[in-house]
Amino acid sequence: MTIFEALVIRIKQLMIENNINQTTLSKLTGLSKSTINNLLNNRTTSTSSSNLIKFAKAFDIRVQDLIGNDIFNNLEPPISKNHKNKH
Repeated sequence: MTIFEALVIRIKQLMIENNINQTTLSKLTGLSKSTINNLLNNRTTSTSSSNLIKFAKAFDIRVQDLIGNDIFNNLEPPISKNHKNKH
């Protein structure tokens, strides 16, 4: 699992725990409904650090609590875009 996939799972968990739907999350974060929908349905593969802050504020938690969950313990190492196979 990538860090982004873990983040999506964590946001979905928090939405359930806080009984927040996508429309409400959009209003709380100031992000568009389509941005929220694309993120939650894996139609995007990244988000900005400023968006992490917006999500944390929406759930009334610290960023550390957003990304410090057990979900993040088994992440795949990132693959560098500059990595080239050397034979």
